[in-house]
Amino acid sequence: MTSEGMRDPKHYQLGKTQFDPDLIKEVEARGGKNAQMCYQCGTCTAGCPMTQRSGLRVRTVMRKANLGMREVLDDPDLWLCTTCYTCSDRCPRRIIATDAIIALRNIATQEHKVPMSMIKIMGSIAKTGHGVPNSEGNMKKRVLLGLPENPPTTHTYPEYIKDINKILEVTGLLKIKEEMEAESQ
Repeated sequence: MTSEGMRDPKHYQLGKTQFDPDLIKEVEARGGKNAQMCYQCGTCTAGCPMTQRSGLRVRTVMRKANLGMREVLDDPDLWLCTTCYTCSDRCPRRIIATDAIIALRNIATQEHKVPMSMIKIMGSIAKTGHGVPNSEGNMKKRVLLGLPENPPTTHTYPEYIKDINKILEVTGLLKIKEEMEAESQ
């Protein structure tokens, strides 16, 4: 088959959109159980607290995943899900869309399709144990409230940062971070 975009008989392309019918199977294998059962009622998007604040539309993510539209892996909105599970709590089909989104993020990460802002956050986690480290302003507010300057996290117990880095290393995230930083140079 010589049609443009054909990698093998199971994958096809329409315009710039690549379709991979195995994508949803991979999502389900990675924890997005029953994702194929989504019938696009929109309850997930209607209940999502990020819908009003961003471009995240859970329904759209689920539709693209079910159609095998690999472009969903490039969508920066995929990373706006706060994993609050509101969509899952309200789903009439009991689909855990949050887990499907996490699975899509994992696939995107392996394919180096992570926004650089997330790579910077990963660097902050590796360095401080926090995606958003404690700031001088926050420290002052904590003291005014009668709290210790630092919360009881790695700010207070920096010896645990080595354990966090071990997790990042074992999961392969440090390597992906380094590779993506090198690619962006």
